[in-house]
Amino acid sequence: MGCFWAKHVHLGPDDIQYLMERTRYDESEIREFFRGFAQDCPNGKLTPAKFVDFYRTIFHTGDPEKFCEHAFRAFDRRWAGFLNFRDFVIMWNTITAPDPKDKLQWLFRIFDINSDGSITKRELELTLSAIAEMHVGHHPLRKFNE
Repeated sequence: MGCFWAKHVHLGPDDIQYLMERTRYDESEIREFFRGFAQDCPNGKLTPAKFVDFYRTIFHTGDPEKFCEHAFRAFDRRWAGFLNFRDFVIMWNTITAPDPKDKLQWLFRIFDINSDGSITKRELELTLSAIAEMHVGHHPLRKFNE
């Protein structure tokens, strides 16, 4: 296993093998991802705050903070409070996956805020509000009728 908990991030052969088995990326693509990740996250931890900063570069007019809270949770499957390099590559593989089933599973995890395997009206409202705020900067949706 790689040294993702160490002070400086390291990419070992076992990490490359692990990611090649679980994503559609080859070794050179994984190494390229790693260079960027190590530069942006030298301690090997992509934090929720850094995740929000990334989304802010994409959504200039909106506020992505609430959406990022849900999206980050969907990828922080270890409940560590950060994503390591493996998590990051698997996240990117899922987001850009050509398979709609993979994307739907990820979206379900975003909407299933309490991770109980179902989506309530309240979870739907909170997530849709977060998406709207990310795009337009305010909550334009009306509350669902209970």
